[in-house]
Amino acid sequence: MLISINSVGVLQVRGRPIISTFWLLLLAGMFLGIVSAYIIVRGDWQVAVGLLVAGPVIYILFKYPLFGVFLWLGVAQFLMLTPNVQLRLIYWGIHRGIPVLALGLLLLRRIFIPNHHRLPKLGLSEIAMIGYLIATLVSILFSAGDPIAMSILIYDRVFVAMSLYMLIYLSRPQEKDIRIMVYVVLFIAVAQSLIGITSWIAPGVLPEYWQGWLGLRTIGSLANPSVYTAALIFTGLILFQAGLTSKSKNQKVAYLSAFILAGVCVFLSLSRASWLGGLLVGVGLTFIYPRFMLRFGLIVVIIGILAGSFLLLGDSTVIQDRFYSEESEISALSRLPVTLASVRMFLAKPLFGWGYGNFDLFDRQFYDNTVGTFTADNKDHSSHNFFLTILAEQGIIGFVLYLAPLFILLIQSIREFRWLPKNGFLNNKFIIVLWLSMINLVVLSNFINLRIVYGVGLWWITLGLIASILEHFRFSWKPDQESSMDVI
Repeated sequence: MLISINSVGVLQVRGRPIISTFWLLLLAGMFLGIVSAYIIVRGDWQVAVGLLVAGPVIYILFKYPLFGVFLWLGVAQFLMLTPNVQLRLIYWGIHRGIPVLALGLLLLRRIFIPNHHRLPKLGLSEIAMIGYLIATLVSILFSAGDPIAMSILIYDRVFVAMSLYMLIYLSRPQEKDIRIMVYVVLFIAVAQSLIGITSWIAPGVLPEYWQGWLGLRTIGSLANPSVYTAALIFTGLILFQAGLTSKSKNQKVAYLSAFILAGVCVFLSLSRASWLGGLLVGVGLTFIYPRFMLRFGLIVVIIGILAGSFLLLGDSTVIQDRFYSEESEISALSRLPVTLASVRMFLAKPLFGWGYGNFDLFDRQFYDNTVGTFTADNKDHSSHNFFLTILAEQGIIGFVLYLAPLFILLIQSIREFRWLPKNGFLNNKFIIVLWLSMINLVVLSNFINLRIVYGVGLWWITLGLIASILEHFRFSWKPDQESSMDVI
């Protein structure tokens, strides 16, 4: 290889040392410092701060690419709503920049360091993801009114999220890496729970742009109640697994307490889809951890209901309205015409659909204000079903390519489940816990067009964790080693 980096971080050409990465980074830092000072003098201090932070972040990402996933998870949660240009710039850096940059550095590290661990081969799941991106770009090219703007949208919504998947899958995280991730999800669960609770008892403390659903739903800082509960269930499940497998009593108490707190806030979301998803998750946990759930599950439910009712200041009508009020009934039935329009759009163009992002442009052509005995309000409602939206916009081809990784990994999980270890943190139950998070995301996707980037990111991060764990044990163990697989 013409250019490479040896094991001690020295850049070399044809095997001859040129300069160590330490001095290279030091020179780069001096250069960025001079440029930043000039920019500060001009008044653009936000850009200057970004440049100063960029150097250390790039170094960390080069040494430890998975840090990109942890950074995205921990910081992007606060940037789903950005009221000013400064926060929007930070959002661009964290959401648009970090995952793709980390993935690029991971690939460069593999190219320039000959002794670096081999990357997993791309399987059917990863090929389907690439196929979906290509199909979507073709759809945008031929159907979008503004292809450039729509391409940026698909970059934000899908490409970044799939980069998070690939970053996890190609990094082949070990147990120590997932344990680091536990601290990140603990931070997310506690932060979102506290923000959610504060929105009910002291909303004035929170920034105004986090108060959009005040008194109606709980959204934390994630802009939407379904994305909020998706984050809580994802983090809560990982904390539940970490708590039950931890040997430290303090860690066990901390993780399980955070899990209960997250469960209370799922109830507090007042989202019926989230309640349904949470119920299915609870049933699943009862099957894999029956002793714990039968002993403490009822207590957790009672705590959740009592705490939720207390936080709602005794206004029981808030909860009752979600089930029995006329407004609640109209809210549910108003989705029928747009659901029917989605089906009709798919049937009209079943193969390629009407083009990515074009649902709202054509749905009124297939709209029927009367469905059975229900008469709609003649408003142009948005689609509340993510899967039907894909079918309408991208046809069966886009639908199959997008969901192929989910079904491929599900089949692989079932087929290889018996080879997974039965003890330790990354045991066979951990795979089930991750699938429970996916079940919740599938449930939510049937009731909301889950395209807020944090929700899409959770979808692909969860699948990435499943794929990487299966790859890890597929690489580490052979069928004839079954007897030695009880302990990691």
